[in-house]
Amino acid sequence: METRGTTDSRVRQSVGGSDKGAIGYIGQYPVSRQSCPPCRTLNPRVLPPPPPVPPPRSAEETQPFTPPHTTLSIRPLPNRTPAQAMNNTPFVMPDPESMVGLPTKANENPHNHTSQPDPNPTVMPDGDNLSVPFTFAIFPRIVIPFGALTQNMAEAQVEAIKADPGKFLAVIPHGAGKQFYERNPHANREAKAFIESFGSTEISITGIDIALPISHHKAKRDFDGPWPMILSGASPELAAFLKWHQTFSVNRRLTFHVVPFDLELESWVIMTISGDAVRDTPEAKRKVLGEIKRKLWKDTHFHNFCNSVLSAAQVPGSLAQRVVHATNTFDLTFVQTQDSAGVDTPLFLLTGKPITKDAALHRQWLAMIRGIPKGYVVDMHALIIDKRWVDCVWCKNKIHPAHGCPFDKVAGWLGPRGRVVVTTGAAATVIAATTMTTVIAVVVGTEAARTATGTMTVGPL
Repeated sequence: METRGTTDSRVRQSVGGSDKGAIGYIGQYPVSRQSCPPCRTLNPRVLPPPPPVPPPRSAEETQPFTPPHTTLSIRPLPNRTPAQAMNNTPFVMPDPESMVGLPTKANENPHNHTSQPDPNPTVMPDGDNLSVPFTFAIFPRIVIPFGALTQNMAEAQVEAIKADPGKFLAVIPHGAGKQFYERNPHANREAKAFIESFGSTEISITGIDIALPISHHKAKRDFDGPWPMILSGASPELAAFLKWHQTFSVNRRLTFHVVPFDLELESWVIMTISGDAVRDTPEAKRKVLGEIKRKLWKDTHFHNFCNSVLSAAQVPGSLAQRVVHATNTFDLTFVQTQDSAGVDTPLFLLTGKPITKDAALHRQWLAMIRGIPKGYVVDMHALIIDKRWVDCVWCKNKIHPAHGCPFDKVAGWLGPRGRVVVTTGAAATVIAATTMTTVIAVVVGTEAARTATGTMTVGPL
């Protein structure tokens, strides 16, 4: 039987079998013109017949698959509490007034360090054969950030130091400033001659040079920068000894400190705090520090800043943990001072470890702490921020006033000694001209008062 008009090879004829009359199959069902009325007039495309039915499988082939037996060594889980296992223990903010275990990292505070740290230099001058005697003693460490160390210094000198800071050392006269260099125009030669006395077979002094600082603009006040002379050409052995000993007290005119030009050094001093809440008691310290932390922990801007900086530094923890971490190094130091009228004006000095070495970010951090919205209040008393400051004109440290400078209190001190005179203007001029002691004016008030002729300004204490 032939399907009329069909040329598709997939159309198959039905020959024989029980499905007589079928013209093809749809699936396994036969199709004929009787069962499909449209097919009486059309020639449909017919599906091929189904594939043959496979023969039945043997009994072995129908058995289920059993995988081979294996033994697995399962490591037991660590013995943890359910909260630890889920790592979802919520962080609870600590009591801001608690000082248990605080401040952290106090041993890293550079203001707590001294000269002559361990270990000693491998090579040291022979003390028995020195031609010029000086005070061999341990002094507080000089901490001056690079920006302050090079303030008002000519750009040519600053850029050369920045390009290769390890090539130079800062030689800072005790009491350096405009007045010192006017009175000692050859201080660099005297310092160089003294340092050359350390020369020996083990310490080379060949090629050393000390340059006077060049002012970027004319200094106005007696202690305005630039402060350091610039030592170059020191051998590694000589440089190591100078930095280790730091302070060289030779006589009233020749006493200086040697420190490196450290581009990354930042002071830990954050701000000064004055007001009636400042008292030299543990309770006052606890309340003031607690108020500062409490306000900072609630400040969204400070939160986000600390989280951003510390996460970039890969400090672990949540946002709350990082803001607590940033304030765990905070500490208060009580500083007793007086104003020009002789009235006690005590201060708290807030210190803390910088959370970044980036100078611009560090300044932002300081500004947020000092300028917290709505300020700080303790027992109804406002904490007055940075209205008064601590600034030693002698050693240039910012953790004590000039009248509290500890250097001239070290046994064997041969350098200059200052006498604090609470006065300004003409009275200071007369005292300075008639005594052998340098006069320091501790003043509070106008800029004109602080720049009075004949005074050494400590600042508004």
